[in-house]
Amino acid sequence: MNDVLPQPQQVSSQGDGFFDLGPDTALVAGEGTGRTERWLRATLGAATGLPLAPGA
Repeated sequence: MNDVLPQPQQVSSQGDGFFDLGPDTALVAGEGTGRTERWLRATLGAATGLPLAPGA
């Protein structure tokens, strides 16, 4: 998991190397990572059709 930036706070995996993204998945930006968080939400949201709401 060390090769993902920004580093996830929590990850649920399904087998070897797969991540379970669902309608309840949220992305939380740490200090200084807001632009990356918005880009990741837009990119993954477009690819998966999931809303990927900003987390609290």
